[in-house]
Amino acid sequence: GSYTEELKVESFALLLHELPENMLKHMSASLNKADYKEAKRIFLEARELKYLSHPGQPDVELIQGESRLQELVQDHFNALKIGSHDLWRKGEFKQLNSLLTVFQKAHSHFCSYDVFPSDWEDELHKVVEAKVSSQRQAMRQAVPLLYSHVQLDSLQDNAAVMGLLFLGHIVSEVELFSEVARKTIKEFLTQCMFEAPMIIFLLGMSLARVAEKNTKEAHDDSCIAQKLLSEFPEFESNMIKTWNQNVPSQTDIASLLKNMVSCKLPSGDRGFLESANKDLLIKGVKAYNDKFTHILSAWKKGSSSQRVVEHLQGMCQKLAPCTVEKWASVKEQLPELLATIAAFITISKSGDCFKRLAKQEQFQDIADEVLMAPHNIQVLCLLHLLGYDTDKSVEALPRQLAQVGTGEGKSLILAMISLLLGLLGFRVWCVCYSQSLQERDRKTFEKLFDAFGVHDQVTYCTIAQYSEAKLAEQGDIRRLTEAMLKGSESTAAATLNTSLASETREGHPQEILLLDEVDMFFSPSFYGRTHDQVLQMAMPEASELLRYIWQLDIASVKVEEVEASDQFKQLKRALQGFSFIADREVQQMCHDRQSFENERKPYHVDVYGKQIGYKVFGSICYDIIHGYQTAFAYLKEEHRFGKAEAAMERALSLRVSCGHFCYDDIHPACILGVSGTLSSVDEHQRAILANYKFTMFTVMPSVYNKFELQLVKHRTALSETREDQFRDITTRVKKRISQGGAVVVFFKSPEILMEYNDSTYYEDRFAILSEDLSSATKDFRIKKAATSKQATFTHASFGRGTDFACYDRNLSEAGGVEIIQAFFSLDKTEEVQIQGRTARQGHRGSWGMCLCIKDLEEEFGVTVVDQVKKLHETNVDGLDNFLGLERSSKQKAQTEKLEKDKKEAEKRDLLSQKYFRVLLRREDGNRKLVFEDLFRKTRAGNHFVFCLDNSWSMTGARTQGVEEALADFIKARKGKPDKASLILFATKAVRVKHMKHIHELDSHLPTADTSGYYFSGTHFEPALEEAGKALYDAVSANMRPVIIFMTDGDNWDGDCLETMSGLSQTHTDLECHCIFYNGIGWGRHLEAMSQAEGLASGSFRKAENFAALKEAFNSIALGFEYTK
Repeated sequence: GSYTEELKVESFALLLHELPENMLKHMSASLNKADYKEAKRIFLEARELKYLSHPGQPDVELIQGESRLQELVQDHFNALKIGSHDLWRKGEFKQLNSLLTVFQKAHSHFCSYDVFPSDWEDELHKVVEAKVSSQRQAMRQAVPLLYSHVQLDSLQDNAAVMGLLFLGHIVSEVELFSEVARKTIKEFLTQCMFEAPMIIFLLGMSLARVAEKNTKEAHDDSCIAQKLLSEFPEFESNMIKTWNQNVPSQTDIASLLKNMVSCKLPSGDRGFLESANKDLLIKGVKAYNDKFTHILSAWKKGSSSQRVVEHLQGMCQKLAPCTVEKWASVKEQLPELLATIAAFITISKSGDCFKRLAKQEQFQDIADEVLMAPHNIQVLCLLHLLGYDTDKSVEALPRQLAQVGTGEGKSLILAMISLLLGLLGFRVWCVCYSQSLQERDRKTFEKLFDAFGVHDQVTYCTIAQYSEAKLAEQGDIRRLTEAMLKGSESTAAATLNTSLASETREGHPQEILLLDEVDMFFSPSFYGRTHDQVLQMAMPEASELLRYIWQLDIASVKVEEVEASDQFKQLKRALQGFSFIADREVQQMCHDRQSFENERKPYHVDVYGKQIGYKVFGSICYDIIHGYQTAFAYLKEEHRFGKAEAAMERALSLRVSCGHFCYDDIHPACILGVSGTLSSVDEHQRAILANYKFTMFTVMPSVYNKFELQLVKHRTALSETREDQFRDITTRVKKRISQGGAVVVFFKSPEILMEYNDSTYYEDRFAILSEDLSSATKDFRIKKAATSKQATFTHASFGRGTDFACYDRNLSEAGGVEIIQAFFSLDKTEEVQIQGRTARQGHRGSWGMCLCIKDLEEEFGVTVVDQVKKLHETNVDGLDNFLGLERSSKQKAQTEKLEKDKKEAEKRDLLSQKYFRVLLRREDGNRKLVFEDLFRKTRAGNHFVFCLDNSWSMTGARTQGVEEALADFIKARKGKPDKASLILFATKAVRVKHMKHIHELDSHLPTADTSGYYFSGTHFEPALEEAGKALYDAVSANMRPVIIFMTDGDNWDGDCLETMSGLSQTHTDLECHCIFYNGIGWGRHLEAMSQAEGLASGSFRKAENFAALKEAFNSIALGFEYTK
């Protein structure tokens, strides 16, 4: 035994002795792979090596192990540092960027330790800034030499041009120093523009010559030159010249009209324009071109742009007052009106450059080429949208929609229409889905609107801002509500006087809504949803209650316990006369505290601004609030804000709901719109468009000769698991970039994107594009995405409105940008938008899907996935068609749900409108009583009362089936502020759960004695009686009452209609959904019960098997949507 023990001791000692060497090998391998997370783990473990050495017999290897390993790490980082300086000196910027990406990754793990060179970035910055500074000086000195060169070929060797290319490489290829170089270029061009604008054009022409070079040696400079011309607005005239040269004028209007396709709504029938319409459009375009040419000729001879403004204003004044109903007089003059607007845009955009060129003999021949003018297809679109091609008998301006290709002038079309309508006296709202895009377009055309004095008549906004503005025109409902709650009649009177003043204004202009992308109409966040007015009422009592809930252990956050607290009682006393608000809001506070812990809404912290924001369409918005989750986010981040009393006071306010107004209840005099996805709208979406009185839409031809979207050979690839999908996508990406291509991968969500980022398949040379990046970093990666051998991974939010512009000729020749969509979109328009990120403006591109079976199972179920697998093996085209049909089925269900939501929203809207009228004293009524009625009827969630058959026939496998169906229901309602009660019944009924949060409900059915005294049967009356008690006990919770009744037998108590009618009289918005589960007979009593008189809603479903039972529960669960 002692010998064995000695061997063990010796073996252990040997292991200890070899441990440092093994750790060194492992560390070396980790550093070489840039696996700094693992390297840091080894580094920290090495600090413990000395403690393993026996004090009596010290092991030198162990004692020295830490220092040897530190030296290895230090040498590695020093090598990176030296390598970065070396690459900078050589001008190998792409390799430098890759190395700096690795360095920054190392920095995130080792910056706190002495082995990491803390000065690496500062040192390199100094070197870069010194070089950039000397380059800027050389460029300034070379500017005078530009005038002495007549030959453009010699200009390309000018130091200013060479300097721009050098800085352009840094902008495009070195992310860390991109902004430094960009700022230097901007300063240089601004100074040139101020001193001698002609220099800018000469520089632009030189860069254009470089961009045209089509040799392997000049490839990189060619791409950079094209990017500089495109990204810096100072070169706008040069870009106009290039566009005019490359884009065909397409003067044969008749040929263009052959490609204009109209689609009737809601049928979807397609056809070409009638001959009469074509003749009118041909006539209109000719008249437009004649007038446009006439105005430009007069301007070239010395007429001023102000004369153009005055001419248009005079024409519009003669047509005023103008209405949508009496549009005929405007229609006749549309060609001249539009030509005048276009001429002014041409003069203001490129007139100065034209005159500079026209004065110099060597440039007179190309002067006309810098004049920007709308393309004939854009002119056709304008005339068509504004009804020029309608019959003479049509007096009114029709509601029109047109499909315009991505990057083909939607913004310009909308701006020209906005200007014209504003001059004619209309109030114009140009509505976009994205805050950032509408802000971009507003800034682009701001000077245009100012020049004609219509700035106040034209507003660019989102649909939410439009809804808010329309409501605000009537009065400030939040301020009026606050005045009522505080009993402040003076404040209420002042607010009321302002509201009444706005109401009595005379001569309200007609409103016209212009849409930038129509698919916002189909969005669940618009159609059937309400714009909810919430008063954030600062109260110390509310703040204290929120702080109390925050400091509770999450398991202790229960409504009954919080209601027993002193903080809650103080809030109720403070809300004297309106204490019912506290009863409801405490439930929401507790729910949001639970959901903040378990299903937190991702948020962004602005430490400097002391605010918290949320992502909205690709940008961070700080005006969005997600219930009390936002309050708890502020409490979590409070330590980062320092002294932020004002911010915390706003965040910890009481949220008082004071109105729910339908987003889609819009009534402008007319709606016009352009979109890139009209061809992909399905029959249900067409029906929604028809609801807004659209009768047709038109698909415009492209301004380019061709539109190439080359799908990959195997359009849809399937992967069994998420890991398989990551592997397959990575393999495909590597193959594509090895061929000189570029790839952009779209995952469904930011979470899956981050999962890929953390996987073993992600490589440092790949770029991640996500919302949490800085604006500069996002901009850099977007611009770099469409370059040769570049792979970019992002998520669906970047699938619309993001311009992955391609300036790389080699990339275009290699097939352009390939898009890999890693999820199946249930909205066809979303898929079209993602496809639109490639093959833009006539360039080539490709698109394909790589789908995960796991995702498809969640979306469609196992049965559908089995068919998908079979088709994937035998018929790829059939697979695409099959998935399209399944999508259509899902879309139909979604539309049905939207219609149901719309009806619910309209109920809330009616209550809100009544309350608002009473507040504004336009209708008699007690404000407090009407407000309480609105508050109580606007439900805080759903109270589901499950009545589940527990008779002898439901034992065994059937009970298990019910448990699994109930689990699916709970999963579908995850994250919603619902509560549930559970009643088991047979001869009698037992309530086993009452008012549990839906996520706390256990799907396992407890044992309960429901057999009665003599035998077990199926009696509905005891279950309904117990359901009535459960509903009554929950009245104060202000939740929508919903009974879900499941049985496999017919009722021994008859039809129970009298009992159901009694319940519906007590609970006026009661819903009852009944499921007959594989029972004997037809369940006629159950069906009759679901249709009882007085029910707000009811349904009857027959589930003949286990799968149908799960589908029934899931369908009911998805039929409810909490809106607040």
